[in-house]
Amino acid sequence: MVPDPMRRSTMKRLLLFIRWMVHDQSPDFGLWTFVPKDQLWVALDTHMTQFAKQFGWMTGSQLNLDTVKDVSHMLSKVYPASPLALDFVLTQMGITRACKHVWHSEHCTPCKLKSICTPLEKPKKPLQKYTKKQL
Repeated sequence: MVPDPMRRSTMKRLLLFIRWMVHDQSPDFGLWTFVPKDQLWVALDTHMTQFAKQFGWMTGSQLNLDTVKDVSHMLSKVYPASPLALDFVLTQMGITRACKHVWHSEHCTPCKLKSICTPLEKPKKPLQKYTKKQL
C-alpha cells in the first residue's frame, strides 16, 4: 500500500496525504504545523504532469521521484513561500477541463498562463468557423 521510493515511484498517495496534513489553505487540513510548507514535494498526477510538460518543468517522460523533486523545485521558484498552493489551482484547471492541454483559441487566448505555456499538441486541423447561414 505504501510506495517504495527505491522502485522509482512518484509516491503520489503518500505525498498527497502529507500535503493535506501540512498545507493550511482550503481544501487542506493544515494540522501538522511542525513541517515547513516550503519543504513539501508535489504529488504528480495526470494533470500536474501535463502542466509540468507544458511549462518545460520536465525534461523527459519518466515519472519517478527525481521528476517529483524537479517539478517541486520549479514550483518553489514560482511561489517560494508555499509552492503547493499552485498545485491545487493547476490541478483544478485540468480536472474541470478549463485547460485542455491543446491549443484552442477560446480557452488559451484569455488564459493568464499562456506566456509560459506550450500546449502539448496543436489541433489536428484548423477550428472551423461557422457563418450565420450554416447555423
